[in-house]
Amino acid sequence: MQIGQVIETEIGYTLSQDDDGVDLPQGTIKVRISSPQSNDSTKEHYAYPIDVNRIHMPLVGEKVLMVKTPTDQNTSFHKQARYSYIKIVNIHSNVNTNVLPFGNVGKASPGGGADPAGGMAGEPLADDTIVQISHEEKDIPPLQPYDGDILTQDRYGSAMRMSSTVAAGGPYDQATQPWSGTPGEPIMVLTSGLNVAKGGLYVIEDTEQDKSSVFIASNHKINIDSSHPKFGPPATSILASNALKVGK
Repeated sequence: MQIGQVIETEIGYTLSQDDDGVDLPQGTIKVRISSPQSNDSTKEHYAYPIDVNRIHMPLVGEKVLMVKTPTDQNTSFHKQARYSYIKIVNIHSNVNTNVLPFGNVGKASPGGGADPAGGMAGEPLADDTIVQISHEEKDIPPLQPYDGDILTQDRYGSAMRMSSTVAAGGPYDQATQPWSGTPGEPIMVLTSGLNVAKGGLYVIEDTEQDKSSVFIASNHKINIDSSHPKFGPPATSILASNALKVGK
């Protein structure tokens, strides 16, 4: 495995070709890798997403973990391989961006040290061949993990949680879940526009303050204040919207 620094992403957003005129697939990036012979020289490579069904686009300046993978250009006479990127490397533990200064600004030649202007996204880069297309910096806390959770979170405030109900009083920064039920019963929560204004180390779903949410629950209770004060046709003893029980 190798680690490369992203220097171009534009080629992954539209139909582009490599230096030999071969079409590049969606999500392709260009990376800069330090030469194994010298820390002061670099080489540039195209890198494909390793999973065609799940593309996680990095930002210019972020580091990615890469492996060499087979290619359809690889034959018994032409032993060519290509780089594929697997994951964005966690540098700052920042959900929104993990951009680093560029270690070398030279192209396949001595670089003369770190790029002093290549800091977080939005700052100018001393190497004018490297461009950050567009990226909104936002202060997005990471989603609160609970025991056994599987979490996916984007850079801008959307998240998907596969979880369950945890016992009360656990050692969590955000200990109160917005649902209740039997521990071990599965629940999935898809949120767009997490309420990040509450502070704290982590953020937790908030049915009243998040912009929109989808709960796929089983034997759980969720308090929801709907835009409709009551559910059902006009009649007596209609349940209030925040008394909804999801599941059996």
